[in-house]
Amino acid sequence: MTLGDLTVLVGPQATGKSLLLELFKLLIDRGAIRQTLRDYNLSWQETTQFVELYFGEGLGGLIQPDTKIIFNKKAVKLEHLLKYRAIQKEQVFYIPAQRVMSLRDGITRPFTDFRPGDPFVVRQFSETLHRLVQTEFVRQETLFPQQQRFNKTLRDAIAAHIFGDYRLETSIDRMQRRFVLRRSLEAEGLPFLVWSAGQREFTPLLLGFYWLIPAGKVSRRNALKWVIVEEPEMGLHPQAITTVVLLLLELLRRGYRVLVSTHAPHVLA
Repeated sequence: MTLGDLTVLVGPQATGKSLLLELFKLLIDRGAIRQTLRDYNLSWQETTQFVELYFGEGLGGLIQPDTKIIFNKKAVKLEHLLKYRAIQKEQVFYIPAQRVMSLRDGITRPFTDFRPGDPFVVRQFSETLHRLVQTEFVRQETLFPQQQRFNKTLRDAIAAHIFGDYRLETSIDRMQRRFVLRRSLEAEGLPFLVWSAGQREFTPLLLGFYWLIPAGKVSRRNALKWVIVEEPEMGLHPQAITTVVLLLLELLRRGYRVLVSTHAPHVLA
């Protein structure tokens, strides 16, 4: 596979798209991944144990003795990757297909809220959203729309095709910050579980874009070079999918290289 500034993988379920993209992140971010697992007191003795920690429970046998990994025209052995001890900054930001798992009843979930057998990319993405809400949005109730996030064209498209007349806000409930949709300041907030499926799927995707496109004069997270987005069309109707594609193009405009996996011909169209 030769990667461009925008690379789109299209195919049916269970053909290996996610495994390929997760392997790509592992090859690029091996030092950062090892350090993150160590920081959360996760350890392994064998390669199969690491494979389960990273790819997920039940996938320990994914890498067989005769498996060949060729990266940048060089053969790579997984056991050699695990010995890579240099501490490096993450270069690949991964938005997984299971992104809705990053919110439980409208509350962000930290890395430690998952089981060790859950895929690493899901746990790390969820931790990123948790930190984003707890830091950059700690004093803000309204998450969308925000004047300093995205240009007016993008904000209007998101409002028209995804959130409608509602605002995405945080509300304190039982001493926890939860996401709600609210039509006006006086209206009662709608809890996460009564949202449409598309709104539930899009909200963690939106927060991922917020992370990649900081507010203010900073155009991007400089350490990050690659963005992987799985199934951006999940739960959305065609006009909403077009809105997400506009956001992907905004990432390109800001200098990221983007990899997308999808089942939807509309994304290509």
